[in-house]
Amino acid sequence: MMMIAMLVLALLTTTSPQQTSPATPRDPHNGMFTTDLGVQCAHCHEGADWKTSSLPAFDVSARMEKMTNGLSEGTLSYAGGISCNTCHAGKPKPATLPASALQSVSDEWPDSAKVDPANADKPAREVYKNLKVLGDIKAGDMRRTMSEWTAALGTNCAQCHSGDEYESDNKPDKKASRTMMKLFDEMPAYFQGMAQPPTFTCYTCHQGVLTPMQ
Repeated sequence: MMMIAMLVLALLTTTSPQQTSPATPRDPHNGMFTTDLGVQCAHCHEGADWKTSSLPAFDVSARMEKMTNGLSEGTLSYAGGISCNTCHAGKPKPATLPASALQSVSDEWPDSAKVDPANADKPAREVYKNLKVLGDIKAGDMRRTMSEWTAALGTNCAQCHSGDEYESDNKPDKKASRTMMKLFDEMPAYFQGMAQPPTFTCYTCHQGVLTPMQ
């Protein structure tokens, strides 16, 4: 009898349905957003509904993904493209340029590039030579603009310029910087209709280094 009871118990154990816990919904982004932004799925999603959400971050993230893909396949394709991690570096919001870094570069502005106060309000193209991108800004704003670029990339004037020959195009990185400026014309298109679209600077991607993370 003992043997029969053991056989019956074994049979019931192998044939009875196993209790399993509900499966965790699969992250359709495979961790791209959660890792690169350092957030949880609930940052953008409500429950397990991946396709819709009333949370503002859902719309912003969708637009950001389209922008990242668009720029990587277009203007930035030659550089290998970008990712969410390029700007966010594991944080919900990208870092901003420290005021101290900007001031440090501005303090080193060369005398040969300084503008006479009488010309400060003139278009930059009337004061500086060979301007193909920044010609419409005020000549007096050139110091801050160039200082922002320099601090954002963690470099110095010699990265793009040969001594005091600021009009020369003999440095490849000067030409590259003009290509980068196209991004600021392209990016706003991805955020049309938003009450408060995100803002971008060179530092958003570069964050103090010449070559941004990918």
